[in-house]
Amino acid sequence: MRSELTMAERIQICRHHEGGRITNKALSLWASKKMGKLISEMTISRILIRKIELLGSDVGSNRKHYRKPECPNLESILYSWFLTMQEANVTISDAMLIAKAKMLSNSVPRESAKEFKFSNG
Repeated sequence: MRSELTMAERIQICRHHEGGRITNKALSLWASKKMGKLISEMTISRILIRKIELLGSDVGSNRKHYRKPECPNLESILYSWFLTMQEANVTISDAMLIAKAKMLSNSVPRESAKEFKFSNG
């Protein structure tokens, strides 16, 4: 039976791998026992290929996929604005966040010619 690993589980595998010299087979056995899921050596190999990316991410632990933002500059500026508003105890609605993103998108250089899509999720 196939089961998907959460980001937290993938990160846990990467951290266990850093603990010392361990083969993918041994890591697969450890992870399968620890997480109660059958985890193949190929899965371990794929996780370790993305090890630097996984350990450097601040992705929520229950997520199963990580999608990179299409415009990291816009995301960063929008997040800074959000934190500033949060510190000022301003309640931010989805509509306010989208409106601010649309406004900021005009001043941030685009990394692709793709049109921005603003959504609630």
